[in-house]
Amino acid sequence: MPQTTAFLSTDPDAAATPSDLQARSLRGWARRLRAWLPGHTPYEPFTAPTPHRPVAAAQRLRCDFWPLVAQAAQALQPQQRLCELHGTPPATPLVVRGAASDLQALLAHLSVLSRHVLGATLPRATVRMEAGHAVLHWGEHAPAEQGLQLARLFSRLSATAVAPTPAEAALHHSVHGAQRIAQACGGRLYPSASPLALMRLTARLPLATQEAGA
Repeated sequence: MPQTTAFLSTDPDAAATPSDLQARSLRGWARRLRAWLPGHTPYEPFTAPTPHRPVAAAQRLRCDFWPLVAQAAQALQPQQRLCELHGTPPATPLVVRGAASDLQALLAHLSVLSRHVLGATLPRATVRMEAGHAVLHWGEHAPAEQGLQLARLFSRLSATAVAPTPAEAALHHSVHGAQRIAQACGGRLYPSASPLALMRLTARLPLATQEAGA
């Protein structure tokens, strides 16, 4: 009678739950931030990480968006914080398409742009659900001139295939990197005006739960 050999999986993610994987990703992200944020000053050009995940693969993944933004705002070291998060957690998780590491890179790219305009002042961020989307407003209630400068910077660099000047290479990379991530998640990133007519950047990502129920 033939014998059956059982093989044990050596994949550490094989028995991990989605919560375990997301927590592990957050820890890895914190390590990457420590590697390139502590030495940064508002006037140093630097490049945020950009994932190179195929769009089809990114669209199969899911993660809760709110905890990622909260993690970016609540880093233990002040120099590692990317924003100030205002508002309360939503009653329903804002589950969107995409890997946690990709969306963390999106926030890092936005931080590059806001640091260029705001310096050491952290941008105010809000996250809410609107019409089946997770909507992130970045740079909410910034002073009028700085909000307009941020919006113009994004619009100008997003319209060019290459950086207009070598000094803007890192900024150009972050504009297009953030746009690619938002698009891979089925969403978009664009300048918008607040109800007070102040400019900011907005990422609008469709909820994966909304798609499942459609």
